[in-house]
Parts: sequence; C-alpha cells; structure tokens
Amino acid sequence: MMSAAGRFARFVVLIAAALALQVSAASQLTVAGYVIDLLLFVAVSAGVNGGSDRGALIGFGCGLASDLVVQTPFGMWILTMAVVGYAAGGATHFLVDGGRAARSLVVGLIAASGVGLFVCIAWLLDLTYVTEQNVPIIIAVVGGSSILLNLLAERPIRWGLLIRPNFAGTPA
Repeated sequence: MMSAAGRFARFVVLIAAALALQVSAASQLTVAGYVIDLLLFVAVSAGVNGGSDRGALIGFGCGLASDLVVQTPFGMWILTMAVVGYAAGGATHFLVDGGRAARSLVVGLIAASGVGLFVCIAWLLDLTYVTEQNVPIIIAVVGGSSILLNLLAERPIRWGLLIRPNFAGTPA
C-alpha cells in the first residue's frame, strides 16, 4: 500500500503537470481560436474513473490551480470543477463497462457541461467579459478536445491518481 503522502505527491504532480501544460503548450494550441482546458479535463476524467468523492477532491485541486492563473474572481473555478468532478463520479453508475469510447464520450459531455456551469456562475455574478464570449463554440471545443484527450490520457490519469477502474459505480 502507498502511504497518504505518496498519494498526495502523485496528486500534486499530476495537477502541476496539467497546469504547466495548460499555461505553456495548450495556450499555444487553439481550436477555432479557443484554448482547450486541460485542468477541467483532468477533474472530469478523474471523476469518471474514480468516483464522486475523488472527482470532487481532484476537481477542487484543479480548480484551485486554475484560479491561480486566470483573471476571474477567486473560487469560480474551484466551485465549478468540484461540482463537475462530483457529477462526473456520479456518471460512473451509468457506465457498467461501456468501454473506453463510451467513457470518453461521457468525459466530453461532462466537460462541456462544466463550461456551461462556469458561464452560468459568471452570469449570476454579472461578469460580462465571460458571458459575452462565443459560448457554444467554447463548449464544443472543450467537449470535443476532452473526448480526444480521454482516449489518450485515461491510463496516465488512473496511474497518477491510483485509480483501479470499477465501473459499477464505486472506485476500487
């Protein structure tokens, strides 16, 4: 068994790597002029693969990392990613071993809904610089890129978070 410090270290390394890739490489690779969101993808993928509790915890960490680098009110991404990570964990009840393609589709749909949730929170806070963007294209870019990313990165995320898949609803 790995100690709690070892698990936390893997968690920190995974979030730090996603954050470093987000601010360096992903910010240069745009689709239709919009940037993919790696931290949102990590939160959703961890929830789908690890369950609600782990999804919320990892979503909180990803949201904290994202809030440190974006210019929105602090806590918006924490709230969004924690809720989305928890919801992604709830989606595992519907994946009774639907295969990697089905999980990737679910990850894409939930990541897209995470962008929608973020925009709804921004609308409630009257942040017009967020809500005046071309939201449907952003949702499509984040959802589509998350589908592709999950096909490539599902196994490294499971390794990094010590997730043994059990798609009957609870992480093993």
